[in-house]
Parts: sequence; structure tokens; C-alpha cells
Amino acid sequence: MSDVVSLASCFAVAMSCGTLYVYSAYAPQLSDRLGLTATQLSNIGMVGNLAMSGTGPLAGMVTDRYGYTAPIATSGIATFAGYYTVRTVYANSIPSPAILALALFLVGVGSTFAFSASVKCAAVKFPGNRGFATAMPMAGYGLAAFMISSIANWAVPGDPLGFLSLLCFVPAALIVIFGPVVVYSEPKQQTRPKEYDDDYIGLVNLDNASRPVPSTTPARLKREIYGTALLRSPLFYGYSLLLGLLAAMGQAYIYNCGYIVKALAFNEVEHEWQAKQVAILSAANFSGRVLAGVVSDIFRIHLRKSRTYTIIFSVALCFAAQIACMNVQSVQSLWIPSALSGLFYGYCYGGFPGVVGDAFGVSHFSANWGIVALSPVPISYFLSTRLGHTYDSHAHDGLCLGTQCFKDAFQLHAYLACAALILTLFIIRRLER
Repeated sequence: MSDVVSLASCFAVAMSCGTLYVYSAYAPQLSDRLGLTATQLSNIGMVGNLAMSGTGPLAGMVTDRYGYTAPIATSGIATFAGYYTVRTVYANSIPSPAILALALFLVGVGSTFAFSASVKCAAVKFPGNRGFATAMPMAGYGLAAFMISSIANWAVPGDPLGFLSLLCFVPAALIVIFGPVVVYSEPKQQTRPKEYDDDYIGLVNLDNASRPVPSTTPARLKREIYGTALLRSPLFYGYSLLLGLLAAMGQAYIYNCGYIVKALAFNEVEHEWQAKQVAILSAANFSGRVLAGVVSDIFRIHLRKSRTYTIIFSVALCFAAQIACMNVQSVQSLWIPSALSGLFYGYCYGGFPGVVGDAFGVSHFSANWGIVALSPVPISYFLSTRLGHTYDSHAHDGLCLGTQCFKDAFQLHAYLACAALILTLFIIRRLER
């Protein structure tokens, strides 16, 4: 089968997995109909994120050991069941945070499994351009919210129930149509992908990981690391903390964007502006992921530098996004922090898989990436909860208006972005020794 068709199918399957990013488009409507607070809705959204990250290692191990069929089938069933439950709760006005949390948990599980298979398929199919190849399913994942919101604006404008119906069936349709192509693309025999001669992978300390070495380097130095060896690597903890900081700040904005719109909309039609922000976030997320893949390949292949250098761009965009969030004054100008947030978040997730693959190898890439991707969970929970508390603390009768509803939270994010820059420069310095 054509590699291009396989990569396009990986993109489509990954697109079915990124629908959690559209949560902020309908969360305020859930709040109004079910009488839930901003903090409750933020925590429910975090359950989906927790499931998505927490099941990453399991999804990776299943993909590495059993192939693509099981994770893709699991994804289709879990995602449909989760969104059908959310739709039922909304349609029948069932004020149960527990049921909603369970539904989002299923969506998170479904999002992880098929996504793991699509990224692994892309990495194995294109070992020579791994950065760009893995960025494509990453980009599809980021474009999901734009796709869903665009279809909703055309087919069911202003109809939350219709929106939830689309979430039930569109991801399932993508899995049914393109999932078999990804399964068919699986190698008949698991062989170790070709590596560059100077890819010094499988090293377990910050002093020499990812350092280029001559092609005469003994084969034993090119071993890949995983499992307990991964957990003994200082580089693993450095990358995990860096990803955790950046991803958590992006997720805090993405999952609470609906309430930021609510604070700034005043007399505007809220759901229209919420849909616009979701579309902007998704398009910027997509652009950042594609850009990261291209730039990381340029640094690694042409400049012979570690892909870690490219993370500096994500950190810089992250800092700019937090400053924009602190100073936004109207819903009309909210597109600026939304675009910057989507861009840095997408760039982060588009670049990190290549970083992890270079540092630790690709034979156990899915499992390794799943473990590293756990890192945003506790930080994201803290930041999202704090943002919800900030909104609720300034609210009167459940309504908060103005920048003060969220400014303090983003000020903390700006300090964390500075910490992320220091950590990135520290890792690069150690890699260059």
C-alpha cells in the first residue's frame, strides 16, 4: 500500500482522537442546563485528560505488542460510548458530575488507543523523516476540534444537542473508514527501523544523550532503552518535566476557554464566540504540530543538532500566550491568545515525539512516549483547577465579567514559562557537553 495513503489514514484516525479539545465549546452549555460550577466543569474536563494521559503507557504497550487492530477497535467503541453518554445526560437534564466524568473518561481512553497506533504507524513507515511523519498524526489530532466545530457551524448552528450528536458519530465514522487502512499498513514482521549512523540513542544520562557519534561507534552504544532503564535516565525526567509544564499550560487554556469567553462576551452571543475560539485553537494547534515536525527534521538531519533545540520556539510562544491572556480586554481580541496558545501547544506536541524517539529509540516508542506523556497530568490538574477557582472566586451568582476572572492564573503561567525556558537551556547545555 502507498506510504502516502497510509500516512493520510494515520492523519484521519488521529483526527478522530482529538475531540476532547472541543470540550470548552459545549461546557458552558452543560453548566447552564445542569447547574454545574466552573470548577466542577473544569474537573470533569480534567478527567478526560487524565484518562487520555494515564492510559498512554498501556495503549503504547498494547500497540507495540499486539499491533494496531486492538487499539483502533477499542478507540471506536469507547469514544462513541462516551459521547453518547454525554448527549444523553444533556438531553435528559441529568445533573450528575459523576456520569459526565465517566463519559469523558471513556472518551479519553478512546482518544489514546487509536492515536497510539496512528503515531506508531507513521514512525515505522518513515524512519528517515520521523519528525515530519509523526507530526502528521499529531497535526490531525490537533485539527479535530476545528473539523467538528466547522461541521457544527454549518449543520447545527447554535444547537448544543446537535453538536453532541456530531461528536457521537463523526469520530466513529473516521475510525470505521480509515482504521482498516492503518491496520493493513502494519509491517508483517516487526523489524527495527533504520537509524542514522549518528543517532546516539539509548543513553541514560544528560551528559551524553543524543550526542552525535561516528558511524564506527560499536553497536552496543546504539541500544534502545525502555522500561526500568528509561526510569533511571535523568534525561527522561528532564523531558517529562518540560513537556508537563508546557502541555499543562496549554490544556488549562483549552479546557477553560469557554469560561474566558463568558467573562469577556458581555452582551455578545457566547456560543458563537466559543465556537470561533475552538476553531482558532484547533487551526493553530494543527499549524504548530506540522511546523514542529518540519523544523525538528531540519535541526536533526541538516544541522546535525538535537531536536531539543526546537522546543525553545514552543517555550517562547508559550510565554507570549500567557502575556496575551493577562492583557486581553475584549472577546473580539481573544483570537490573539487563542492563536498563540494553540500554536505553542501544537508545536510542543508536534516536536516532542521526535525528541523522545531520538533519545530513547523507536522499537518501544509507543510505550516510552506514553510514559513521558503522563507528565502533564498533575500539573494540568493543578493549573486547570486554579483557573476554575479564580473564576469562581470573582463570580456573583455564577457569573464573572472582565479580565480579573482569570488574570491571576495566567500570571502564574508566565512564571512557569520562564522556568520551562531555563530547563530547556539546561538540557541543551548538558547535551552539548
